[in-house]
Order: sequence, then structure tokens, then C-alpha cells
Amino acid sequence: MIQQLRFTLLLSGLFFCLQQPIFAQTCPESWAGCMTDAAETFIATLTPEQRAEAILPYEADERTAWSNLPFGQTNRLGIKLDKLNINQKIALHQLLQTGLSTAGYLQAMFIMQADDATKAALADMDVHDERHYGSDYYFISFYGEPRQTKSWSWRFEGHHLSLNYHIDQQEVHVSPFFAGINPDVLLKSHLAGMEIMAPETNNAFDLWHSLTPVQQKVARFQNESMLDVQVQHGDEPFLEAPVGLPLTNLEASQEQFARVLLLSFLRKLPEAKANALIEAHDLGEYYLAWAGGNAENELVYYRLQGPDVVIEYSNRDGSAHHIHSIWWVRQEAMR
Repeated sequence: MIQQLRFTLLLSGLFFCLQQPIFAQTCPESWAGCMTDAAETFIATLTPEQRAEAILPYEADERTAWSNLPFGQTNRLGIKLDKLNINQKIALHQLLQTGLSTAGYLQAMFIMQADDATKAALADMDVHDERHYGSDYYFISFYGEPRQTKSWSWRFEGHHLSLNYHIDQQEVHVSPFFAGINPDVLLKSHLAGMEIMAPETNNAFDLWHSLTPVQQKVARFQNESMLDVQVQHGDEPFLEAPVGLPLTNLEASQEQFARVLLLSFLRKLPEAKANALIEAHDLGEYYLAWAGGNAENELVYYRLQGPDVVIEYSNRDGSAHHIHSIWWVRQEAMR
């Protein structure tokens, strides 16, 4: 009931704040075709100068150089949102909606809104650091041109958000998918009290507290939390030997908690892609690795790892709820 209320607040808040109505696009015939059409429509709105900024060679090293850091702490290529007019922004949001479910799109928009709140808070503190934050500092970039090159990629990225898509042979690959927030619980405006990443937090603790002490001991691979996500490229050697609790022989209720946690992340994608990832492997092939505390207001890290999908979550500041999360499909990582 609480999570349902939080999601209701999420919906009502976004529809109140955004001028344009939003509906995640459905692509019943071809996800890649739908995404390519939306990309071409957006690119067609750009001036020649903007195209030169937004479209980069497919072979560019920056294609695999993602980052969640604020503007000024990383060098992003592409075109900034504040350089787009209203019609260009509408076309961009139509592209974003092809890559996300409604829930995923809503969360991404709230992450950007939260960065505006960070900018305002820093301005009030007069620390002269607010220039590095805000939704104006999100970038869209393309590597290769839709339909003009065999393979092409696009990225939408800014502080606490990095969405990476690769289109090859009419297949869409997604990795990495980074989402973060600080603080997770909004403290001001009509949205005060809303948790933007409540499912990723609450569903993990539902699973954790359903485990027996013996299961928790197996899952906990170290006592101290990891203060950030660890997977940067999707091919790290430590992923070859999963640690923690194998999710085999769970009780039915425990298995349901584990499935809901997995869905918290994968359901940010359109339904067909999410279902394909979920159905690719049995839940019993996943491992839960846990480090840190036992409560939401403590430093906590967890990793949910299957044969292909790797999910990480880190509450970096405990009670402040500074959350970083990322997931990868390893076979699709940074193609």
C-alpha cells in the first residue's frame, strides 16, 4: 500500500510539473525501428551546427565513456538540453520514451528535476557550485547515424543518470543503465516526502528481512558497505565468480521478494525487452551479495547477479539516502 501511494505521488507530481503530456511509446512490431524513427525525427529538427555537436563517429572512444558525475567533473560530448528549442525538446522526449517504460521515464524525469533542486539548494548556500548542476546540463549524443551506419548508439546523460542504447542488426541493446538520487526523499515543494527510488530500496529490504540468519550470513560477502557501484565496463574479472547467496531453494515468499526486486530495475525498459531479460534465466541462477547495514538509514550495498544481468545498489550516505544504482546486461555491455 505504501509503495502504491509513493507511485501515485510520483505520477501526480510529474503530470503537475511537466507541461507536455507523457505516454511511453509502444513499438509492437520493431523496437529498433521505432527507436530509429524517433532518433531520425529528433535529428531532423537540428540545425547543421547542432548536428555537428550531437552526432559523433561510431568509432569514437567516447562512445563507451559513460559517467554519472555532475557537469564540470566529466567531459560530456553531444548537445546540451539548454541549446534545444521547445520543438526539439519534444522530439527528444519522444525518443527517450521509446527507450523506457512509463515507470522508467517518470523516474528519469524526476532525477533531472531533483538535480534542479540541488542547483537551487547550492545557490541558497552561496557556495558557487550550483553552475555544475541542473537539468540544463544533460546531454544527448549519437555515435553513427541511424540507418546510415550498420551499427549506431545513443546516450542520454547527466548527473545521476546515464542511459546507453546500441542498435545493431535491428536489435536494441541496453547497457549500462545508471540511476541515482541525492537525497532520495525529497524535502521541499509540494513533492516533499516522496521517495524517487523507493522500489529499489524497499524491495531489497523486503527480500533481506525475509531471509533466515543463515541465509543472511551467506549473502553478506563483507561487513563494510561498498560506497559506490563497482561495475564500470561489464567485463570485470570479479563478475566471473559470483559471491553471496544463490537464490536456489528459496521459500515461495522469498522467491517472490527476489522477483519483485529484479523487476524494480528491469521494468524501467519497455515491456517486451524487460520480459525477455527476465525470462532468459531462472531466478535460481541469480546470486544476492550484501554488504553493510540492515536498515534503510545505514550504509548498504547489494548486488543481484545472474548469468547475464548484473544489478548494483549503494546507499552511499546512510540516513541522507544518497543512492547510486546501475545495471548491465553483460552480453550487451558497451558494444
